[in-house]
Amino acid sequence: MPSDGSAPHSFAGVAARLVGDGSLCSHCENPVAGHEGPRVPRRYEFPVTEAAEALVAIGRGLSYTEAADRARVHRRRDRFDTGAQLVGNWIEVLGPVVTGPSSEPAWPETIVLDSAWFMVRNSWTGETTRAFCVLGAYGYPDVGPGRAWALHATPRFQASDWVRFLRSKSRQPKMVVCDNDRSIVAAVKKAWPDTFIKSCEYHLRALVLKAMTPYGLDTYGNPAMAGLNAAFQNVTSWRRFARSVQGKGVGIEDWVDRHADQVIAQARRRRWLPQHHSTGAIEETLAALREFMAPRAFCYRNAERTNRMLELVRARLNRADDPELYAAAIRA
Repeated sequence: MPSDGSAPHSFAGVAARLVGDGSLCSHCENPVAGHEGPRVPRRYEFPVTEAAEALVAIGRGLSYTEAADRARVHRRRDRFDTGAQLVGNWIEVLGPVVTGPSSEPAWPETIVLDSAWFMVRNSWTGETTRAFCVLGAYGYPDVGPGRAWALHATPRFQASDWVRFLRSKSRQPKMVVCDNDRSIVAAVKKAWPDTFIKSCEYHLRALVLKAMTPYGLDTYGNPAMAGLNAAFQNVTSWRRFARSVQGKGVGIEDWVDRHADQVIAQARRRRWLPQHHSTGAIEETLAALREFMAPRAFCYRNAERTNRMLELVRARLNRADDPELYAAAIRA
């Protein structure tokens, strides 16, 4: 015990290493002796680099089982050990470590919100039910390109879930773009009363076209179609479009009357707000998720682990999934 009362010195043992195969280093191509294998925790047989590579693979859509089996083959452990638990543990323990440097602590100037349901089918009854929903946000900062900002899995889809999602980060964005979903609108109004909510112009146009079609107003060369192309850009263009469909059908007139106040308020402020008008970016992000998550939605039953996996996916979508950076973060 030191005489000055400070904590006693702790002597660390020699760093544990795996036994190498006497070949070359995969990075520098220098010879590596058998006793100079990769460093690992004591009583553990998988080097940091293999855990990092597995986490990158998970973010790119590989299943837990496939990633675990690949790691075992590299360590010649495939004869007796099987299953996804190995990689599941890495996701739970190491996932936050490797995605931490690219995490987003605060919301940007503009966020685009949408969600995606994932379904499961009962093989006995043939019934399809909802398993969970992924809430997504694509962000556009003041400077620089947009990127996938946040992904979160939840068993429900209610305004309260969205409120928790929105309050999970600091800073209030200037504008939110969505497809006018009631749950999203209600949540934004509750979480950020001063944030402007903009309806996706692509979705508005699609709804108008649906209302115009029964009256033959959606044909090429029709004055109403010419007016629709600029209808959401400013108040003058909207009113010109509204006049072009006046008296052309009860359905389209009703649609214009019901949405006029919303569109005018949006068009009046359009030039002064950040120039983001569509939910296309977040829809693209969620489509990438569906591609590999939908076929195995039944497997995602651990909410915490699923959300940590989603962070790995978000890192991949933002091109921040580098096995060397992941390995460095684990070693730090």
